[in-house]
Amino acid sequence: MAEPIAISAEDAARREAEAAVSNAPRDAARAELARARLDLAHTRVLAPIDGRIGRAERSAGNIVAPGDRLALLVSDAQVYVRFDLAETDLARAPADDWRARFSLPELPERTFEGRLAFLENEVSADTGTLRARILLAGDPDLVPGRYGRIELELGRTDALLVDETAIGADQGTRYVLVVDAQDTVQYRPVELGARVGDRRVIEQGLAPDDRIVVAGLMGVRPGMTVAPQLRTAAAPSGALAGTEPGEG
Repeated sequence: MAEPIAISAEDAARREAEAAVSNAPRDAARAELARARLDLAHTRVLAPIDGRIGRAERSAGNIVAPGDRLALLVSDAQVYVRFDLAETDLARAPADDWRARFSLPELPERTFEGRLAFLENEVSADTGTLRARILLAGDPDLVPGRYGRIELELGRTDALLVDETAIGADQGTRYVLVVDAQDTVQYRPVELGARVGDRRVIEQGLAPDDRIVVAGLMGVRPGMTVAPQLRTAAAPSGALAGTEPGEG
C-alpha cells in the first residue's frame, strides 16, 4: 500500500490554484461549444403547428434579427370565426347548447358546422355586444380573412315567424299589414326578434291567427278592402337562431 504524501497547506492551495488556471481554457472551450451548438439550433426553425405557409419574407443569406418574421403559417386543421353577439341573445339558452353554422357568400350551397369555442366575459359598453368565436373543421375553402354568415342556433322554441318581405319600416318603426275579418287592411306595428333564414321572429304585435299581407305591399294601403288569397307558409326547422356576419 502506498504511503500518503504529506504537503503543507501552502503547497496544497498553490496546486489547487494552478489546477483552476489549467482548467479555465477547457471550461471556456466547453462554453464556446455549447454556444455554437445553440446558434446552430437557431438556424433551423421548426413550426409548432401543421398548416399552410405563405410567401417567404426572408431569403437565404439575409441577416435576420429576433422578432423578424420569416413567413406566416396558418393552421389548416381547424379555423376560428369571430363575430359579435347581441347581449339580448344570451338569455335564450345556455351557451353550451348553442350550435353554429357558417356559410360563404360565394358558396351558398355549402354549410360548415361548428361549435362555440369562446365567449367574451363582458359586454361592450359601446355596442352592447359580446365578442364570440366558433371553431370549424379545416377546409380548403375556409381561407383566413374571409367574411361569411354565421347562423347561431340558440335553442328551440315556439315562435311566430313572418317573411322579411312582409315587414315594412316607417320612421324607425317596423310594421306589417294585417287583413281583418272584414278583409280590411290594418296597420300593425310589431317588435322584431331574431332572424331565422329569410324570416323574422315577431316578439310583439301579432297573434298566431292574424292574416298578413305578404305580396303586393306597394299597392296596398291601410283601410283598403281586399280579396285575400290565403297562402300556407312552410314550417321552418324550429330553430331559433341569430344571424351575424363573421370573419375567419
